[in-house]
Amino acid sequence: MASGMSNDALMEWLESRLASCSSEHHSTDLGERWGFGGSFTTGSFSQSSSGFELDDEAAGELEDETTKEDDLGEGAQMMARRRRRRRRRRRRTPAPVGCYNSDGNKISDLVGDCAICDDSGGYLPCSDVTPADGHSLSQCPDHLRKAKWFVKYGGNAEWGPTKKGKCQDFTSLQALTRVSLYTRYFPKYDTQGAFVLTKPAVVHPQHASKDVGAIALKRLACEPDPNKSDTMKCATFKVGHCIQCPDFRFKHTWQKDHDLLPNEKGDSLTDFVTNCVEHAFESSGDNAQKAAYVCQRESDRAKFDKFLSSL
Repeated sequence: MASGMSNDALMEWLESRLASCSSEHHSTDLGERWGFGGSFTTGSFSQSSSGFELDDEAAGELEDETTKEDDLGEGAQMMARRRRRRRRRRRRTPAPVGCYNSDGNKISDLVGDCAICDDSGGYLPCSDVTPADGHSLSQCPDHLRKAKWFVKYGGNAEWGPTKKGKCQDFTSLQALTRVSLYTRYFPKYDTQGAFVLTKPAVVHPQHASKDVGAIALKRLACEPDPNKSDTMKCATFKVGHCIQCPDFRFKHTWQKDHDLLPNEKGDSLTDFVTNCVEHAFESSGDNAQKAAYVCQRESDRAKFDKFLSSL
């Protein structure tokens, strides 16, 4: 790159180096690992990152410029300050980032296990997360059969204890509203733009029978792609249970119009959790789903599968 180029030309050159989006998906059934017929999918994909960091080649080309910083405009001075910060960062020893197996070896081709907690047979270092008071990872394994889900909170205390892990009930507002919880403070996903995203869900699948509901969890573990500048690689994991309730019914078959919180009719999503989900699994052993709570109708299972794929 020639020195002394205009700001417009510089920005055009930078934008030309942004990585394009690409994706790759695959799935696997984890039923054999956890010993029951729940619904699971795992996979991975790549995505151009929203932030921008120059790669080493680009940074080297910029450093060849001979124009003095004092002679540059405001925008170019800002770029010069960023170059100095990048040079300081490159002199540091980088911390391990991303997915590592139990032997400490980096997994270069992401697999769905990278988004499953290590206590549940995956590689995500959930056991290294500091738990909130009164919480233990053993209370909420990723198969969800204890009717709880694990989340590591970020730096914002709006949803929970700052930067700590917690086992949440499916009656929590996050699960009822299906909100995505994002953190850059997860062990091995806390530098270089890496992050972990968790999305719980309580739902009556669209047009499913009135006695059917579901709980589910989606997690993404994303790290920089070393082979593609400004691109994130993400491992994905989804798990869910279709539950047919002996003693609970929703008021109709539509998905969106159910109350979130308890109501007089007892047909809200919270009522579904307390009166059905919390009784649907054995309290000991492998916490298997009870036969009386398994979705029996093929049409209901198909509607649940459609919901889980769209989560």
